[in-house]
Amino acid sequence: MTVNKQSASPKVTHLLSNWRWTERSEPVTDLVIAEQQEGADSQLVCGKPSPKARRSTLWECRKKGLEPVTLEMEKHLRIMSATRDVPKLVNVMREHQTDVINCHMPNAHMLGVLANCMTGGKHLLVRTSYNANGPDDKWRSRFLLKNATDGLVVISEHARQQAVERFKFPASRIAVIEPGIDLERFNTSMDREQARARFGFGPDDFVIGMASRIQPRRRLDLLLNAAAELRKQIPNLKLFLVGHGDANNVVHAPAERLGISDLLVMPGYIEGDDLVAAYRAMDLLYFPVGGTDQSCRTLREVLACGCPVIGGNVGFIPELVKEGVNGLLVDLDVDQARDSILALYRNPELRQRMACQAGEDAEKRFRLRHQARQNLALYQRLHAYKALPQPRKRVSKRALALLGFYAYLALSELELF
Repeated sequence: MTVNKQSASPKVTHLLSNWRWTERSEPVTDLVIAEQQEGADSQLVCGKPSPKARRSTLWECRKKGLEPVTLEMEKHLRIMSATRDVPKLVNVMREHQTDVINCHMPNAHMLGVLANCMTGGKHLLVRTSYNANGPDDKWRSRFLLKNATDGLVVISEHARQQAVERFKFPASRIAVIEPGIDLERFNTSMDREQARARFGFGPDDFVIGMASRIQPRRRLDLLLNAAAELRKQIPNLKLFLVGHGDANNVVHAPAERLGISDLLVMPGYIEGDDLVAAYRAMDLLYFPVGGTDQSCRTLREVLACGCPVIGGNVGFIPELVKEGVNGLLVDLDVDQARDSILALYRNPELRQRMACQAGEDAEKRFRLRHQARQNLALYQRLHAYKALPQPRKRVSKRALALLGFYAYLALSELELF
């Protein structure tokens, strides 16, 4: 890494291979802004939306005051798209005088490596993985991590251990950095009673929330079956299901069979202040499994809003939910769901302590500028490592990366990936 002579701060290009405003887009956007606030010259390169797109990373970035660079940046590798993107990406980094490339998705990793190869490998290249078990185990990830990646960011100690064991990636070049959230937005400042009134909840209602895409894999069936057994013990029970999806088959049909349709409150997909109000309106959140976002951003947002959580003891959830502190951990079992809900219903003092602790812990753990500082510290550490004499390899990283790229393209054409 050659730090720009006019500034001691690094120039960082973040790559996001998608134009959609998905589970990865907002955390990356917020990180770029936080790095800028810490003095870094950071930019975002993302996909260019179609003219008919209702919502995109480009437009959401502009709402936050960030103007990204847009290329094709497909989510999945496409030969012609990559051929057009890589030279343009080289020019973008040259104009920016980029020191560090931070790649946030698999295809972004590939494009970043290729662009770095075309400039002689002079940039530091970092891969950020948001998966609970670290980067995926596909051949492409193994190849790029081994031959063309200087540093790795993961979300937990477990993911770090997995990266060391599965990829033999040097532990000294891995940083465990929890993703931050916008704590100016997600916090406990919104009046709880007003938030509940927004959705028609009374002061005596006991509101169990779920916030996820409505699909079978999110295990809403556990909550529905538990609620059918609890309705006599919790007279004012409400099931507050936030999100969109296959509501008829996943929620309405089973709820009708169980005789609990009258308990349902389903506002659909909501955002902005309404989403914060929804989190504040809940007495507790039931979160059995994570979705495509394995870093569980929804769970972090809910905790920051001061809501205790009953979480499944799977994936990244136990990293966020501490038993008896800000929530409870349970197996994916109807009886455990029922018993844990009933225990918190009968102990409002414990719920209140958990709610307070959830908000306090979030203030300490999920600050975006803290995440940005950790990233900047990693860049500096990797710069010092790269400046050291390196053992000579028989084949250069550049040659290996290019060879792997063309082999990957050929195999992709045969649909072997």
